[in-house]
Amino acid sequence: MSIKFFYSFKRILIIVLVCTSLVLSVSCAKRQLNYFSDLPDSSVVKLQPMPQQERIIQVYDRLNITIGGRNSESAAIFNQYGGVPSYGGQISGGGGGGNSGVQDLQGYLVDTKGEIEFPIIGKVRAYQLTVEELKDTLTKLVSPYLKDPLVNVKFYQFKFTVLGEVRSPGTFTLSMQRTTLLDALGAAGDLPRTAKRFDIQIYRDYNGLRTISKLDLKW
Repeated sequence: MSIKFFYSFKRILIIVLVCTSLVLSVSCAKRQLNYFSDLPDSSVVKLQPMPQQERIIQVYDRLNITIGGRNSESAAIFNQYGGVPSYGGQISGGGGGGNSGVQDLQGYLVDTKGEIEFPIIGKVRAYQLTVEELKDTLTKLVSPYLKDPLVNVKFYQFKFTVLGEVRSPGTFTLSMQRTTLLDALGAAGDLPRTAKRFDIQIYRDYNGLRTISKLDLKW
């Protein structure tokens, strides 16, 4: 009887341990699916402001440049792309298929020498300038041809690549002037249940340097 009781107790103990492990694993998995789980239950949360680095124009960037003025006919000769607007929030590409479309053919492409080909003026240096600096440069160059020019410069698209354990890895483009990590994850279909949310790596190329940052989205 003691032997049978021992084996019965052992069997029950194993079952209890297995059930406990399953409950804990499900609980942990559920917790890892929550983003920013340390935020309090409040409709408004005041976050610490983060310093914003002004983006520097790089080779292969595509710029949306429009010129306006008192004389619309005179200004029109500088707008060879028809004043292409920036479509806020539009996403293209992804899924490993790249991004090929009509929009990729528009705008002013910064060539390998860091220059853009601008109507009437010719080659204009854009590499390593901010949007405001290029705007000032173009204003001075256009002024002899157009009185009181209004120059508008924007990044036409923001390209980024999402790799690793996401639902739809690939290269994406957003037409927003600033893109956040959550924008990038949303474009890639979010992280699956098995993803390591505590080890997100961000690679940035800025001003000729590549930086690597690690983020924990679980806490």
